[in-house]
Amino acid sequence: MVGRDCERTEQLRIKLKENGHTPSERSVSVFMSKKKKQEKNIFDPEHMTQEELLKFEIAEELGLKERVLSGGWKALTSKESGRIGGLMTKRKRQLREESLQ
Repeated sequence: MVGRDCERTEQLRIKLKENGHTPSERSVSVFMSKKKKQEKNIFDPEHMTQEELLKFEIAEELGLKERVLSGGWKALTSKESGRIGGLMTKRKRQLREESLQ
């Protein structure tokens, strides 16, 4: 992963130089961190982990399914996200206790 990041950084520097810009190390890293955040926030219902499936299931139970599908997780308020997180914790605890019995 580090090698790929270095390669992407170098490609970005070359592209900026071609356009007449002289990028600093800081400007390149800031640009890349924004791109990584964008990639992370993309909602992909086809490739979800177990935890993401649980999260989506709880969002569906709370009536937030359509908002998540249309705008991703970032479309939710902090209150709604906190509610989902709290219910996920509660559900995980229940599942863990059931598996121990």
